[in-house]
Amino acid sequence: MKKSVKTIAILTTGDEVVSGDILNKNVKLISTLLESQRMIVMRHLSVRDDSEEIIESLKWLSLTHDAIIITGGLGPTVDDLTTEVVATFAGLSLDFNHEVWIKIQEKYSLWNKQCLEINKKQAFFPKHVTLLPNLVGTAYGFYLQYQSTDLFVLPGPPKECMPMVENQIIKILSDNGFQCGDYRDNWFILGIGESTIASKLEPICQSEGLKVSFRAGFPYVEMKIFTPVEQYNTQPIKNAMKEWVVTKENMFFSNCFFNQNIATKMSFDVPKESHWVMDWLPNWQQYHGSHQIRIQSSNQHITIDYNGHKESFSLSAYQSNERIKSFCMEWICYHCLNTFDIISKQDK
Repeated sequence: MKKSVKTIAILTTGDEVVSGDILNKNVKLISTLLESQRMIVMRHLSVRDDSEEIIESLKWLSLTHDAIIITGGLGPTVDDLTTEVVATFAGLSLDFNHEVWIKIQEKYSLWNKQCLEINKKQAFFPKHVTLLPNLVGTAYGFYLQYQSTDLFVLPGPPKECMPMVENQIIKILSDNGFQCGDYRDNWFILGIGESTIASKLEPICQSEGLKVSFRAGFPYVEMKIFTPVEQYNTQPIKNAMKEWVVTKENMFFSNCFFNQNIATKMSFDVPKESHWVMDWLPNWQQYHGSHQIRIQSSNQHITIDYNGHKESFSLSAYQSNERIKSFCMEWICYHCLNTFDIISKQDK
């Protein structure tokens, strides 16, 4: 049974996917792109190159989803079954498209390759479908409506199917009312564990009418907030997290400072007798400007002096393993960024 809001399923075909020979990148890339457009991806499914399996999957998914994006199986070989299977599923005959066949031959000519008769298979499509041009390869995609479900059929290689999703499918889905999901806001937090964050923020999000989920990925915790409105009150969250590093960008300090496009010059002046974490802070001398950061530490605190503006933070005394040291380094460096706003948006 379909939900009250429009949902999307992604069906990947291919023995090589199910057997684990290749990584299924399409589901990640397509889902990320659709979710960024407030479209709801509800399910991923992978099946082998088997006609019955593909048809059974389409039957099930079409009962529970409003759109299905199918990837793979549009090549010219005997195991490329998707076009024929979708035609059978929808009760449509296959038509030969002479214009597409000419385009395929032209591409082979540009590549200085011979276009064989076997490639003619890629010029057959179910009757009355909308073609989705492939600007990279020879396998055109296509779109049709089967009963109350939108079906999109795409080639498998990400370099071919992703431009088609971005430049063609997104618009069709948008026109058909699929931009119905919540707005999503990502926060990245350093210096505090997932369970502690959850205990502090879940009550706040509940009182503000926000849905929240967490994902721990060392050394940060990603917090995802879902809201029906684009603008919401972020101040309670900022107040609760003010002792820790919070950013809206998934961006590590070390990555930023090794980016030569960032117009900042920094020098770290570290006292000889300092907290152990100081050994893990590299000396950055970067590019343009004349900003200086002075870092001083005691047993339990570190003070960051940025052009005369000071801010102090507590340090853990634990030094049991390399991961803790590395974590602490990233944490302190990130404090530099967030406290003093060293990197501007235009530098990013």
